[in-house]
Amino acid sequence: MIRFQGRFTRETLLRAIRLTMGHYRLSLWFFGVMTVLALFGTVVVPLLDGASFDPVSLLMPLVFAILLGLVAWSPYAAVDRSLKTNKLIQEPLEGHADETGVYFSTPHSRTDLPWDMFHKAVLSDSIVLLGQSAQQFYPFPREFFASDKDWRAFQALVHEKAPQAKDGRGGLLRPS
Repeated sequence: MIRFQGRFTRETLLRAIRLTMGHYRLSLWFFGVMTVLALFGTVVVPLLDGASFDPVSLLMPLVFAILLGLVAWSPYAAVDRSLKTNKLIQEPLEGHADETGVYFSTPHSRTDLPWDMFHKAVLSDSIVLLGQSAQQFYPFPREFFASDKDWRAFQALVHEKAPQAKDGRGGLLRPS
């Protein structure tokens, strides 16, 4: 039996969100590239062709820059809102994992999850995410475990018992 306990922090939840947001990185790249291309196409090229500067030409790059900012800010806003409004996430959590599943409780809830209830698992050096569905993950950060031995044992148990997330090429995800 591998015991764990702790309290979620803003940093812990941000690490969890980062592991699940593959499309988020793609969106950041897309809006960043589109901002540069729009700026180049609507401002730089006309100026190089001898046209006078038109402030309206900044509208499209500005829209893409605003969208880039909103996408970059959204995980932080989601975590802050969750910490402010979700009473269960604010409470201390304790539990254990063993060959049959993961069991944890807060002062107001108890959750018993056998391994076959998990959709997928994502493992990293600092956090393990156990997904009950494509949209719901339970984060287990390294800080919840009393020792490196317990942390490594939990990672090994998750690797053995829970379905592993796959990348687009069929390999296991190796988040940084």
